[in-house]
Amino acid sequence: MSPVSIVGDTVICPFQINCGACDFCKRGLTGSCESVKAGSSYGLGPLGGITWGGTLSDYALVPYADAMLVKVDAGSERLASLADNVPDGRRTVAAHLAARPGAPVLILGGAGPSSIPLYAAAIAIALGSSQVDYVDFDAKRLEIAKSIGANPVEIKQGEYPKRFGKWPITVDSCNNVDGLHCAIRSTEPGGVCTSTSIYFGAGVPMPLLEMYTRGVTFVTGRVHARAAIEPILALVQAGKFAPEQVTSETADWDDAIDALCSYTTKLIITRAPLAL
Repeated sequence: MSPVSIVGDTVICPFQINCGACDFCKRGLTGSCESVKAGSSYGLGPLGGITWGGTLSDYALVPYADAMLVKVDAGSERLASLADNVPDGRRTVAAHLAARPGAPVLILGGAGPSSIPLYAAAIAIALGSSQVDYVDFDAKRLEIAKSIGANPVEIKQGEYPKRFGKWPITVDSCNNVDGLHCAIRSTEPGGVCTSTSIYFGAGVPMPLLEMYTRGVTFVTGRVHARAAIEPILALVQAGKFAPEQVTSETADWDDAIDALCSYTTKLIITRAPLAL
């Protein structure tokens, strides 16, 4: 990572604070930076030990600007989600498709932020998956999935079968235990199931015997947003991925509060640059 930004540049700033120089950052684990307390992020309050604030502000302090900021062309509002949700979708499919090119993918969507599984579908298609099956109960999200080239599979909210079939790559983004189990059981022998859902509470039961018998790999954890930005930009620049296809609403800066209270899947807020 090298200095890229000067006054007046348009940049992407990942939501996680990371120094770019510690061992974890050098390994691409920028969400686990050793230079700040665990959980240090914009918009998440004091989870990282201090309140870093948010970026719906006139100004934002970026403590490791040379490492964190990525310069983009002016007027690139469609790239706003590369700071957070797009990397979270990418992590569910990119490495697994690199290991098994063209593999089909099953994605169980529906949880908030509900844009993440849609970005996962779009990235999987951009990376050459032969078929992406997207499961959801929401008609608008299913329509978005269809528009980006995925196969929409409609279910009733909260009603999941034991399994849908067998896929080498599966994704749980439904935040429903029955859906989680369905995704795991729909993973073929030797396959990988990644969960972006956050399951709060004392514990979540897992079908470990079935996973053991079939040799299923289960992946969970926080995204490492900064490390994923350049690979995603490369897909955008190659014309393979258009993040704006997932955007469901846009709003001007002055309307941000009302928009945040009512948006459905993915909201982008824009404003004119401040005078320097």
